Amino acid sequence: MEYIDIIRAQINITSIIESLKFTINEIKEKNPKRKDFINGMEKHIIQMNEVYVTFKQLNKEYELLSKMNFNYHKENMEFRYEIEKLKEQNAHLINGI
Repeated sequence: MEYIDIIRAQINITSIIESLKFTINEIKEKNPKRKDFINGMEKHIIQMNEVYVTFKQLNKEYELLSKMNFNYHKENMEFRYEIEKLKEQNAHLINGI
């Protein structure tokens, strides 16, 4: 996943939340008696905020796991290099016997 996609998704979520807030305020001004719309949209704002918080937590975990994966890959490559050196030394020892 590209970092720009993550940023774009965060912006989209916050845009939806702000749009819902704006719409609720308009409904409250123009049709304050429409509690069914207002309550439903306020419920959606709460849900979208939960989505946003969860998304941020998943993003942090993703970044942590990506760093760990990079470190494991680096360590693996170092071990492979060491193995090749040991094989070479072993071949020299066997040929020298």
